[in-house]
Amino acid sequence: MVGSSLPNEYVLPSTFYSRDGGYSWKMLSQFFMDAAFGDHGGLILAVNDTDVIYSWNEGKSWDQFSLIPYFKDSNGSLSRKHFHISRVESAPAKIILRFLLCTDSIDANSQNIILINLEGYHEPLC
Repeated sequence: MVGSSLPNEYVLPSTFYSRDGGYSWKMLSQFFMDAAFGDHGGLILAVNDTDVIYSWNEGKSWDQFSLIPYFKDSNGSLSRKHFHISRVESAPAKIILRFLLCTDSIDANSQNIILINLEGYHEPLC
């Protein structure tokens, strides 16, 4: 939260970003989002439990897609799970265009890792 004092009532945090070292700020989302930086120019990825927002140009413009994961159960059938993303990390590589989302399942005691691969969402590398 940014300000001189905290309000008396509980306020959900929003997500802001700065492109000039913190001199000015812009709101990315009205909700909290976890973020990670890739190793490809200005690649930024921000996630919450339902959406993925990413930028290739240090936040000048943003693209978004919904995150609706399906997991295989013990029988091999696909089923949708409700989960909470506990953290997002850049996947180790020479040029990082992949991110790992670590999740905690809401309806069971399980954890999963979701791979977000942005290689097909940008112009070819030189």
